[in-house]
Amino acid sequence: MNRQELLKTTQIALLDAADAEHLAEYFFAHLALFDTLADADFDDASAPEKLPPPRNVLRPDEPEKSAQPHGEARDLYFDQAPEVQERFFKIPNVL
Repeated sequence: MNRQELLKTTQIALLDAADAEHLAEYFFAHLALFDTLADADFDDASAPEKLPPPRNVLRPDEPEKSAQPHGEARDLYFDQAPEVQERFFKIPNVL
């Protein structure tokens, strides 16, 4: 096994061990995003207010946010899961 393969395998193993819980949150945030977008009516692309309100799937104990006409799917993903965003978008690339 060369150095690059070892680094990649180690990085994958560390992510699997240390971030299993956060990976689940990351996965469910993506599911919520796609579910929200799947429920949208895209017949009129110029009317983003037709998007349904975001669903609070990551933290069901918190009250739902009020729907905003623009960017609510993005808000569901980024605003409701800042620790997921921080952990998965700031992982250094060791390869």
